[in-house]
Amino acid sequence: DNIVISPFNDVSIDTTNNLYTFLWSKAKWPDHTAVICASSGSSYTYGELKKLSETFAYGLLNLGFKKGETIAVVLPNVIETPVVLLSAIAAGLSVCSINPTYTSDEIKHQVINSGAVGIITHLSKLSTVNEAISKIDRSIKVIATPDLTNDKQKFIRSNNSDIYFYENMIKENYNNSQQLLKPNTKSEDLFHISHSSGTTGLPKGVWLSHGNFINNLLQVSSVPSVTIQNFASENHQDVVSLVLPIFHNFALTMLLKSLYMGSKIVLLPKFDGNSFIHSLGNYQATVLYAVPPIIQYLISAGDLTRKHGESLKNITCAGAPFTIPDFHATLATIFPRVHFRQAYGLSESTCFLTVPPDGCNNLQTVGIPTSNSLMKVIDLNDGSDKSVNEEGEICFKGPQMTKGYINNPKANEESFDKDGWFHTGDIGYYDEDGYFYIVDRLKDMIKVKGFQVSPSELEELLKTHEAVSDVAIVGIPHTRKGEAPLAFIVPADKTCDKTEIEHQLLKYMETKVAPYKQIERVKFVDQIPKTMSGKILKKELKTLIKD
Repeated sequence: DNIVISPFNDVSIDTTNNLYTFLWSKAKWPDHTAVICASSGSSYTYGELKKLSETFAYGLLNLGFKKGETIAVVLPNVIETPVVLLSAIAAGLSVCSINPTYTSDEIKHQVINSGAVGIITHLSKLSTVNEAISKIDRSIKVIATPDLTNDKQKFIRSNNSDIYFYENMIKENYNNSQQLLKPNTKSEDLFHISHSSGTTGLPKGVWLSHGNFINNLLQVSSVPSVTIQNFASENHQDVVSLVLPIFHNFALTMLLKSLYMGSKIVLLPKFDGNSFIHSLGNYQATVLYAVPPIIQYLISAGDLTRKHGESLKNITCAGAPFTIPDFHATLATIFPRVHFRQAYGLSESTCFLTVPPDGCNNLQTVGIPTSNSLMKVIDLNDGSDKSVNEEGEICFKGPQMTKGYINNPKANEESFDKDGWFHTGDIGYYDEDGYFYIVDRLKDMIKVKGFQVSPSELEELLKTHEAVSDVAIVGIPHTRKGEAPLAFIVPADKTCDKTEIEHQLLKYMETKVAPYKQIERVKFVDQIPKTMSGKILKKELKTLIKD
């Protein structure tokens, strides 16, 4: 009785296709622009994109990659990224997407965990990738794409890797791609590994199949009131601004959705406020997928005018709770024609789990379950089902649900119950109409610019510094980032110069983790409050925070 069933008609669950045949199944207009880079101006039509992706797929196969193997993709939103992803699909390979700002240690962990046998990255990241490979006890092929400057800079080759160049592979295989590729992958085969940060230890690898992506794409493209964008025709093509990083599931799924629907995709390799704002107007973007910090930037940007957003019709925000005061009034002033909605999903649901339908103007809700999805809320203590407007942990089932975490049976046991429900770790409730609301997070994750940051990962790293006796990390509100990590430190030497130690620790972390994981500030305490079992009492710590 307390299970919320999607009110939308079920979509036909795909059990036969792979992503390659699915994405190209809709009639495309080959001369329509598929992707364009807002920084370089480079672009490909749909016809060119298909030809290039098949060409590069042949290149991958000729290098010895085999169906079912995994390659790691360490790329920003450059023009080559869609080609690389589509090529992997066409060649029957699976992909592990890795944040290109990661350090060598972070890259090493995800390459080892995913079992990747190759890495595709850009020239400026080669030294970091080679450093990661030098710490891995097996041979890994590396393919380098050009930087935005196309600078053929020299680089140091690692002893146990071979490096190949993207442009050479395209040139050498261009005439081989006339024959239709047949990846022979199935719906249930692995396509993508995304690493989702957990509250204990290193990020966990989320196993997602071709079918997971296909079905989530069908869920958000087959129901008119939640499609957000329209299928292309001879005279119509939505323009999607994709500033979100494609290594993240949200952006990856929206990239694939936009390709499936024949949209024009405007890529921004990194977030630069001025470039982003002008790209909206220059390319007449009609659809924007965003996270709260991007929305915050938009409404506070002094040089944003109605002209920049005069073509914009839909903004969908996800990735973190949305709490911007007086947003409706500000939105109406800047983008009077825009329909704004806040959706909800997680890596373990491929992307979207709930979406508000057209006509819903309630910014507090994250919407209703997508087609074929089941959701419920359970009591935090005894696991019993909660009813309308009662808070608890959100759980779900659906064809977009991950099979589990790779090489992590403990996480699987903790996340899936005996009846097959996935426990999200998010606290929320649903109303009388089946609309869901996110209240809090059961897990102690910190959401920085829409990215998950694991406190325990930062705590374990800080504990390796000689100046630290004990440490706890909590998230604090941040006007630009949404949240940021604050470190409570028990110093090893109580008489130390705390200003100097804080400086040392911040510099230490700069070499250990990506920029968005950096510690915002340090607060010194005499001890970390804990339960008898050793669990950190983070609520008590948060009472010590002063603005």
